[in-house]
Amino acid sequence: MILQYLWDYLHAATAFLLFIPLFVFPGYVLGETTGIFRFRSHGFLTRTCFSLGFSVAIAPIILFFLWAASIQWAIAGYFLSAAIGIGLMLKNRQRILQIKIPKAITFIGAAWTLIVLFSLVDLPVGSGLYINSVANPDLSYRVEVVAQLARTVKLPPLSPFSAGISAMVVLRYHYFWLMLCGIIPKITDWRIGARDALVASVIWIGFLLLAVVGLYWKLFFNVRDALRKSIASIPVLFLGGLQGPMFLAMIFLYRWRRNVWQLPRPTLTWLELKGQITNWLDSLLWVPHCVAAVLASLCALLALHEMHKVSDWRKRLILMLVASLSLASTIGLSIFICVPFFMYLGILCIHQLFKAPGRRLWIELASALLLAILLIAPYLLSIREPAGSPFPLAFCIRPSDFATHLAKHIPSITPLGRQLLNLATEPLVFFYELGMMAVIAIWAATRGNVKLSEEKRNQNRLIGLFVLITALTALFINSENASGRAGGTNDIGWRTPLGALFFLTFYAVWFFEGWRKNRLSAIFPSWGHKLRLPLMLLIVLGFGTTFTEFMLLRFYFVVHNTHEVGTHTEDLRTGLDFLRHHSAPEAVVQLNPGKGNALYSGFFMERGTALREADTASHFINNAASPNLRLQVENEIKPIFENPELQFDQVQQRCSTLGINYLVFQPDDAVFANNRSWIWRFAPFYANQSVRVYRCGAVHFAG
Repeated sequence: MILQYLWDYLHAATAFLLFIPLFVFPGYVLGETTGIFRFRSHGFLTRTCFSLGFSVAIAPIILFFLWAASIQWAIAGYFLSAAIGIGLMLKNRQRILQIKIPKAITFIGAAWTLIVLFSLVDLPVGSGLYINSVANPDLSYRVEVVAQLARTVKLPPLSPFSAGISAMVVLRYHYFWLMLCGIIPKITDWRIGARDALVASVIWIGFLLLAVVGLYWKLFFNVRDALRKSIASIPVLFLGGLQGPMFLAMIFLYRWRRNVWQLPRPTLTWLELKGQITNWLDSLLWVPHCVAAVLASLCALLALHEMHKVSDWRKRLILMLVASLSLASTIGLSIFICVPFFMYLGILCIHQLFKAPGRRLWIELASALLLAILLIAPYLLSIREPAGSPFPLAFCIRPSDFATHLAKHIPSITPLGRQLLNLATEPLVFFYELGMMAVIAIWAATRGNVKLSEEKRNQNRLIGLFVLITALTALFINSENASGRAGGTNDIGWRTPLGALFFLTFYAVWFFEGWRKNRLSAIFPSWGHKLRLPLMLLIVLGFGTTFTEFMLLRFYFVVHNTHEVGTHTEDLRTGLDFLRHHSAPEAVVQLNPGKGNALYSGFFMERGTALREADTASHFINNAASPNLRLQVENEIKPIFENPELQFDQVQQRCSTLGINYLVFQPDDAVFANNRSWIWRFAPFYANQSVRVYRCGAVHFAG
């Protein structure tokens, strides 16, 4: 098992290198060939940041267009990017060979890589195998989508969760990040799996975030010590809220009330689920596609910011095109992340329209937005909701669990009263979720313009406008309906604040620099000396929250679950690994759709399934299949696992009808538990203590 653990590390490392033509070369080629942002005149680190940042901005939409034509075009584009990138690097080899990478950057890169691998690779403990508590179950579905994309000849892809439904079910999801991952298994002929690619992409998203932070320090804020400030930004990114102390309080409360030590939640975000603001660590590990969407939008803003400073019309045109490509990528990476960015640019367009000197800028902004929409239109048309579906967005005050608990103690509260209660408690929720960063936001809003030049004041106003729009978007727009189930994922409320947190990071660095120079009284003139201890406490609690979250995600299942669960996970992985290596990538594999243990199977088999469990699958992938059609298929599949009286020929007929190639049975299936059922009379394709796999149409009597 330890050997398999190390093998997972090696596969992820190989996949990491294979991402270079996607996450390095597109931006590098863009900078070298166009010279925008004075690319060639900058040092190695700035050029590297540019290459990474603008690669994640333009590569997704370019790959989408290539793959929409054919997978062969996508593969050709991948190798063309590699060839041109390597060619340009060889051309500049003399300058590259003289580069000395700072030791701090090397250490940060190695540390982040180990954090990701330790978090997401299955952890062997004793004879059991344990996954990450929350990030991995979510990523399990995305692994299946990556595998489905790798099998897709031409976009848009079909849903991997409805292979048993005869009607075509198109995958309606923001899949551009998973599409980037899907090219890796395809070019390696599945020697590197979908899960390996997804884990490697999480390593990359951390580097991409740091690259865009560095770009903004250098190209937007124009600071001289951009490297030092970029490194100083890293601790700020890991500064959490106040969930850690609440979690410890809940542990002691469980101990007091139930006389037992128990971990009450598998993640700190569930302490305030409805009102959460997902921090950077959670977002990087859990929803890398949302972070990528934020980064693509930020690169679009950076290109538009540069555009108004350039007089050469050719470079202005190139920058406008880059901004449009970046905004189009944002929509495909995470469709709801783009909402505050488009609102912000729309407001700037309206503002420039009424300024005589700004008419040209208005035309360029409007053209960039319009072109982005035209570029992404084929994708949007492919994921459009079927007729009669509810509108994916709801306009209401952001709910919070805190307000919900309070409402239980208010008899006969009206719907309007609940909305007002949500609004009244939101400042408390924001402070609880952000902690020290909430103090930074207040300081930036009230004192950020003191003793600044007019240019810096205008810059602060633009940032302030964006942060305000982001906050209002998260507060008043809800995207739960988009998941197709009640209480679904509210990406707008939970993830869009990342854009605001990105800009607050820079103000936090300035704040802490002022504090370090003993100017806390200058930062808060009236009572700065009284805030030293409370602020230090907020910082300690913030880092403690992030550390608690990291440990909880990694070790919750190890501590909370029994040894039998770990052993079963190991057996399930062994069985499905065997199946993955002895079946075609297009094979359809079915587990019991009524059992939650199918949740983790997506990691290991990387195959399509005839039907997924309705609740959890729809939470991530909203199927376009009608409920009646789904129910019909479910009624065909469930008896295979739950009815021990079903005979072998009846099972084979159902498999043939639904296109199922393999059946996987586990101990909590009624058919597995009954030793008189048909599976105990026939030899399996593979079996261990907890898993029995049968190949439909090729089953033999047991010896």
